[in-house]
Amino acid sequence: MQLFLLFGYGALASAYTGSNVPADCDILYQFTGDNGLEAPTKVIKVTSVAANATTGVPAHCYVEAQIDSLGGTTNTVTYLPARGEDWVGTFVSSGCGGSCGATGLDYIYGYGSPLGYGKDALKKGFGDTLSTWGSMRNNIVNKINWAYLSTHLTAVSGKAMVKFYYGTPAKRSLFRGGSTGGRQALVAAARYPHDFDGIITAYGALNQTGIAGLQKVYLSEVSMYPNRTQILSSSDITALNKGALAACDGNDGLVDGYIDLSYRCDFDPIDILCGGDNATSSTNCLSSMDKVTAARGMYGYPSNSFSDKLIPVRFPPGSELSWGMWTTKEGVDTTESSLRNLAFQEALPLNWTLDAYDWDYHPYQLGIMEDIYTADFTGLRLFRERGGKIIHYQGWADASVAAGWTVQLYQKAVEEIGLERLTDFHRMFIYPGMAHIDIHRNENGTVGWRTDYFDYLTEWLDTGVAPDMLVIEHWNMTSLETMGKRPYFAYPKTPKYVGGKCGGPSNPANWVGVIPDETERGEDYPWPN
Repeated sequence: MQLFLLFGYGALASAYTGSNVPADCDILYQFTGDNGLEAPTKVIKVTSVAANATTGVPAHCYVEAQIDSLGGTTNTVTYLPARGEDWVGTFVSSGCGGSCGATGLDYIYGYGSPLGYGKDALKKGFGDTLSTWGSMRNNIVNKINWAYLSTHLTAVSGKAMVKFYYGTPAKRSLFRGGSTGGRQALVAAARYPHDFDGIITAYGALNQTGIAGLQKVYLSEVSMYPNRTQILSSSDITALNKGALAACDGNDGLVDGYIDLSYRCDFDPIDILCGGDNATSSTNCLSSMDKVTAARGMYGYPSNSFSDKLIPVRFPPGSELSWGMWTTKEGVDTTESSLRNLAFQEALPLNWTLDAYDWDYHPYQLGIMEDIYTADFTGLRLFRERGGKIIHYQGWADASVAAGWTVQLYQKAVEEIGLERLTDFHRMFIYPGMAHIDIHRNENGTVGWRTDYFDYLTEWLDTGVAPDMLVIEHWNMTSLETMGKRPYFAYPKTPKYVGGKCGGPSNPANWVGVIPDETERGEDYPWPN
């Protein structure tokens, strides 16, 4: 089963403008897709939702439908402004997170209501898509749908629904997604370059098999004893984070709890082994060499008898507070489940465990599914030539999808077509301190990172002027108050605080974008010469 969520956007006249809202929405029961050409659609449920003056959400139609997909089913959820005058002519599709399975505009992965962006597209008069999948075990149809096809069919059906309801096609189509949705975004640009005019993609699981079949396995193994008990406790992780910040915070000119150029941080867990000058408190030091070894492993690379670095990607210092998913039993269970059902062409036995993982065998059985899942944006020629634009962002502190996956692939694209040509249509921003799903964790709570990416993207599409800098609001997710703002610069620049003007770190004028010199770079953090 696949689930998607759709939107429409614009200020165009509609055949139903000014008519009764319930009658407007009910007509969607007659919608059957794109005339049976590619995405035959059956509408299951239509609900009229009244306007909400408090939230600013306009009256809209909520539509549940099913699209025939390779003989399987893609389930969709669609939100359309009910009145034609509330629609501004843009169709938006939103990707999902993880293995998906949730619907609703408050669940747009990385942009949901905790960050204040629930139903943000609808408030603008947009429409939006959310993807999910059902059982993938021994089901190649669901694997293909989850990998890329449902994203495409939802775009086809959604655009057709917009035209059916408003009497005119969308003027513009956008996509946004994070994690799995970030991968979907770039796969769509490569496989279906005419589906979307602009894309917002974040911390994408770009190499799905490499992440699930290599990195997660490695992290699960190094973080537990042979008897499957965990080596690192939550207090150990807090101590590691404090140690990393003490060693490397401030390398961007400001001591603020965020580590920039984190792959160049030379923090070694041995530095906080309890004893000597280190305090004996469990929140400030590691009590054993077992813990030091496990922590070093978490910052390291998987290897086997053929290679000492099976993937050129690792977690950098500063990511520690997001390690919990890999240093707990739940993390191990998730890794085993994805390997049994998702990573290989033929499903592994249901009782298979990580104890049976063979580093000289299993990594080399991932290739077939890698071809289906993986997003490789080094060759987006057709998308680029038709004027498509991509805003791409990633956090250095991400412990779900290590930033190295994104940076390495972006650098390959630089090598293939050149930095100038690439940044003409694809801008990447890397945020110091940001973890997965647009947040930063610290011992005092969680901070959300938010901005209106739609505004940046549509301005780029309208004017042709690419954004050199994004200004991101830091949002306290407990008090729901703004903590300040920070500017972030497009690759290959990174932010450096220089101060000197009023407003402190929240004033973009107090920051400059700099390109790290050779001593600051590193194999995990490649930069164009």
